[in-house]
Amino acid sequence: MEPNTRRTTWIHLLLSLYAPVSSKRTPFNLAKNARGGGHRRPICVKCKAPLRLLDPSEAAYGARLAWKSLDKMRCLRKRSAIPFLGFLITFLLFLNLYIEDGYVLLKDDDFEEDSVDIPDNPPASMHTNIDVFESYDAAKAYSTVDEYFWGKPPSTGDFFVVVFNKSTKISKIKIATGSDDRQNDVLHHGALEVGEKLVGTKKGKQCSSYITLGEFKNGNIEVQDVDHKIAFDIECVRIVVTASQKEWLIIRSISLWTTQPPSQ
Repeated sequence: MEPNTRRTTWIHLLLSLYAPVSSKRTPFNLAKNARGGGHRRPICVKCKAPLRLLDPSEAAYGARLAWKSLDKMRCLRKRSAIPFLGFLITFLLFLNLYIEDGYVLLKDDDFEEDSVDIPDNPPASMHTNIDVFESYDAAKAYSTVDEYFWGKPPSTGDFFVVVFNKSTKISKIKIATGSDDRQNDVLHHGALEVGEKLVGTKKGKQCSSYITLGEFKNGNIEVQDVDHKIAFDIECVRIVVTASQKEWLIIRSISLWTTQPPSQ
């Protein structure tokens, strides 16, 4: 355990007694970790540094350290509360440099790199002919929050399509299916396509021309440099089921990165 982490741990124990964490006011934001496929990490609003919760082992060490420190304080041996309160208040004011609402500021090179690579899904509508289970509708697979699409077993030719409000250039596409709890509910056989030339149908707008970018492997797919492989501005991104399966299908996240704002 790093020395600076130990120091902030027992300081945090004192802070928790003086000012409990409030759920109504939290000085951090949640940023999506692209590598984690929808997982989020808190970030300090003031300095943008990544935060993490205290580990139980750190809390135990901090408790022992705090007890030893308090036992050695002259103000306690003299049975004088005033010097101790002054000492405590000074530390509480000093804590703002280290602690934010129960989180410890730390250096995380990997997370800092990933936090920059956040998808910027352009405005779009979603359509699918896969039977939707309860309220796990198609829009939830494209959302930035921790939700997902959940459908009944798909058949060959079934599709899930994202139709952009305006055509756009896309640099990267990353799609993840299944979940930690339901690892079998993945797309076992599927293809990723991008399309152009929107036409109106009974089920809404669809593209009339598609190009295949790749096949799903282990329920996931990631395609880089899409704008270099596709000459046209993309209007649709489509997932096509290439073989029927008995398992249900969870589309956990559809993440898109654009090279420029959507065309006007």
